[in-house]
Amino acid sequence: MARRRRFAALAVLPFAVWVALLASLVLEDRHTDDAVVIDGVVIRAADSAGAPAAMVQPLPRGAEVTVIERRAAWTKIRIANGTVGWVPDGAVERIAR
Repeated sequence: MARRRRFAALAVLPFAVWVALLASLVLEDRHTDDAVVIDGVVIRAADSAGAPAAMVQPLPRGAEVTVIERRAAWTKIRIANGTVGWVPDGAVERIAR
């Protein structure tokens, strides 16, 4: 009987980890308080200067975006119309609240 209790207790650990991961997704800071700070920024389909443009027209300075991911020299963003792409890291900054 004691052995069953130990196994039952071990089953609680993965469940607790799953709950913590789920909570982190819900509570993640996805904010729209970011904006393009360089005029004429081209959204790329990948994190490379040679990647094709994800949009025909470049973004104007002040365009509000949502940062999805940051890598060494690139930032993945989503704009209001749902377009997702990559811009150079220095092109997007957080808006002061």
